[in-house]
Amino acid sequence: MANRNGVFTVIDLGVAKHLDEKTITMFGTTPGTPGYMAPEQTRGRKNLTLRVDLFALGVVGYEALTGVHPFGYNQLLIGRIAPAKPGTLAKVSPDMEALIMQMLQPNPLYRPESGAQIITRLGG
Repeated sequence: MANRNGVFTVIDLGVAKHLDEKTITMFGTTPGTPGYMAPEQTRGRKNLTLRVDLFALGVVGYEALTGVHPFGYNQLLIGRIAPAKPGTLAKVSPDMEALIMQMLQPNPLYRPESGAQIITRLGG
């Protein structure tokens, strides 16, 4: 969402609280939108790290640059990237494309460790 000064803020990546409900979390389920959840999150791993959020950010970045979800119509086949790649609808640098593809790695050890690492790689 953008404010009047053109500053953008992420307000929701899919998990929201219903104001008239005590919680939307149900026993035995993992909260989140499946097409944006990291593989380790969909498998119910308990010791999740920031890298699950960076995976979701990679999905959003991929979608913003290509107009399609990185895993195509079957968004549960995490790890199988759809044919479109960053740069299809927008011109991006090879470094940006490599960063987004790294964020989408199925193995969290191959993803960036932090937002600061991403900002550094973007030159900021």
